Amino acid sequence: MARGSLLRMIVFGLLLALAIACAILLFGTQRGRYLVHHPKRILDYVHAHRLLILLGFVAFYLLMGLLAMPVWWLQVLAGYLFGLVYGILATQVISTIAAVATRNLAHWLAGDFVHDKLEAKREKVRKLDEKLGHNGLLVVMAVRLSHVIPFGLSNYLFGLSRISTMDVGIGTFLGGMPAASFYAALGADRHRHLFKDWRFVATLIGVNAVLLLPLLVRYLRPQWFKRIGVE
Repeated sequence: MARGSLLRMIVFGLLLALAIACAILLFGTQRGRYLVHHPKRILDYVHAHRLLILLGFVAFYLLMGLLAMPVWWLQVLAGYLFGLVYGILATQVISTIAAVATRNLAHWLAGDFVHDKLEAKREKVRKLDEKLGHNGLLVVMAVRLSHVIPFGLSNYLFGLSRISTMDVGIGTFLGGMPAASFYAALGADRHRHLFKDWRFVATLIGVNAVLLLPLLVRYLRPQWFKRIGVE
């Protein structure tokens, strides 16, 4: 037990150190700020190293997710590098993998402590956690659609709750689709014509409406969900 706790503390310390270093690099240096606000400049290196860029993009996206760093600019970059359709698909697949991995990492780091120590002494916390776990898919989709909590931070919070890995994965893939579509479209629309096409705008609005519909029904007709065991 002591060895396992020590390992968790070491992993947590390394993650914290990496997150601080990454935040300083991205937001505290001129090169980092330039990279975040001008991600399209990386296209200059793509044509000569396509496979390397793809592998590097996947690895860097996963790292940003694990370190709870912003990923919206990577979604813009994906649209610019891979096009609209493949950009959306790539970011959603990688985002889902990152969310699941981060959720499981957070659960391993502190999940048992929250459930066994904190919830055991706080009845309200325990009941809230049970409700979150029981409505996990809706919670994850609501967070992804509303952007109330940043992507990386929300994944760690999911890991400390009873929300399952499957709920995090499905909720991230579906709920994150509108944001991924918007940011990837910004990158793919090099000449700024895409947002002038009413069909694209209508599709984007329609996707948001369809994904928000279960949340709206959940709020307006909670009795329907109680019939299937969702409180």
